[in-house]
Amino acid sequence: MFLYILALYNMFMFKPRIVLSRCFLSPVRYNGGIVKDEFVDKLKEFVEFIDLCPEHDIGLGVPRPRIVLLKDNESKRLISKFSFKI
Repeated sequence: MFLYILALYNMFMFKPRIVLSRCFLSPVRYNGGIVKDEFVDKLKEFVEFIDLCPEHDIGLGVPRPRIVLLKDNESKRLISKFSFKI
């Protein structure tokens, strides 16, 4: 697959677009970190990333308390250490 992308790039001189979580490219994780991935680093030369981060895009700050989606039967809840009650 990687060689196929490289061949397309060489033939048409364009970079394919790939949607990727912004935490691979910028320090937007809840703890202010970046996810390091060797494969993503290799792709940077050959593709154009369309990055997204739903948490950051809705205005949550960095760093921020960790949030988790919890499925309870048929409902889903967004919880943090501040909203979780036992």
